[in-house]
Amino acid sequence: MKHAVLFTVVAACAITAVPVLADECDDVVSAINRQMAQIRASRAEGDSRTAICARLGRISGLTQALGMVAAQCMDEGGKREALIKDAAQTESALEVDNVCR
Repeated sequence: MKHAVLFTVVAACAITAVPVLADECDDVVSAINRQMAQIRASRAEGDSRTAICARLGRISGLTQALGMVAAQCMDEGGKREALIKDAAQTESALEVDNVCR
């Protein structure tokens, strides 16, 4: 009887933990996206090369973090794969090495 109760409790915890983890992943992804949006919104006409490179570096770091969160935290599927692919494409498009030499 003890084993049946223990199994039921463990199973219930495992089942309820998955949505919480998924919600936490979505919260982290949303927070990273909000931060990137704020950084992009700070762009101004006539920004110095230093300011542009600093912004690109911050976006690059957050983009890499977004890809890592998706890869490690989210279940396999379309949303996870789309985030990983988008992070890789964004990182490639930034061209930090070309702009910030």
